[in-house]
Amino acid sequence: MMKKIKTILIVDDDPIFTEIATMLLHHLQVAEQVLSVVNGQQALALLHACTGADAGRDCPDLILLDINMPVMNGLEFLEEFQGLSLTSTPRVVICTSSQEPYELSEISGYGVMGILTKPLKPDNLHAMLALWQQQ
Repeated sequence: MMKKIKTILIVDDDPIFTEIATMLLHHLQVAEQVLSVVNGQQALALLHACTGADAGRDCPDLILLDINMPVMNGLEFLEEFQGLSLTSTPRVVICTSSQEPYELSEISGYGVMGILTKPLKPDNLHAMLALWQQQ
């Protein structure tokens, strides 16, 4: 039995993807809490509350990050994310429908845990979560 992840944060502007991913995570019973925001800027705002002694319950252990979003996209988020001083650093998994070699090669420079192709499939998600457990 897989140990539950305390908090997973979904960063994606597609409400259908967010709803399906949330339902899938609840169905797999892998997270105590699933949060979602619609862009990288909102994710950074949430993570800023995870610095210092007052880091609370909403600090994610795992981030499922889309690349193509308005306001602040996934690559811009990763750039800012690297500069944060977090109490504990969440692992990042990219969730994308992009097959652009440029985007995928850009991602590899940020030390993300992996890439999941949309639409999410239970087997792929479960395999990624098992990898998270080993980290």
